[in-house]
Amino acid sequence: MTIRETALYAAELLRAENVMRDMLDENEDDFTDPDTVAMLKCVRDAVSQVESDFAILREKKIAAKSAAVPAEELGMPDIVRAVKDRYGRVVRFTFDSRGLIVDSPGEYTVVYTCAPKPVSDIDANIEFAPCVRPSMLGYLAACNYCIMAGRTDEANIFLSRYDRAAEGIRITRRSRLPRRAFL
Repeated sequence: MTIRETALYAAELLRAENVMRDMLDENEDDFTDPDTVAMLKCVRDAVSQVESDFAILREKKIAAKSAAVPAEELGMPDIVRAVKDRYGRVVRFTFDSRGLIVDSPGEYTVVYTCAPKPVSDIDANIEFAPCVRPSMLGYLAACNYCIMAGRTDEANIFLSRYDRAAEGIRITRRSRLPRRAFL
């Protein structure tokens, strides 16, 4: 989903026809209408909110020649969630001035989160976690727009829609735990 599509969806929810007209004109990228500019800012804010609620997990295979893996080799992860050995077992790790420190040399998989690159082009795809539905971005963008416009009652409605959808994802994720077995 792109920023333009998200803004169009939020404008449809709000019945903001001037914003919808601007978003449907695919040749225009320089918007002058204050409502359209505000909507694009609200969409970007919604994207950052969704990114903070549902982090994108990434994995990177690394080879530790010593017990320390230099930080340059890792890139720029925000948070390292886990380090696994070549058999998939989680191993202990720490950070210091040398980088990522593991118990012994070997091949490891680092599971981490990182912030996606900011999207400046409104027709570029937005990167977010696979569990996030595009409608959730629209709800948050509409909520942010209503807050900017002083329409707090409508903002609460769109925020509650987002919260319901987000909680549905969280419940689904929790329900995937393996069943307990009694011995």
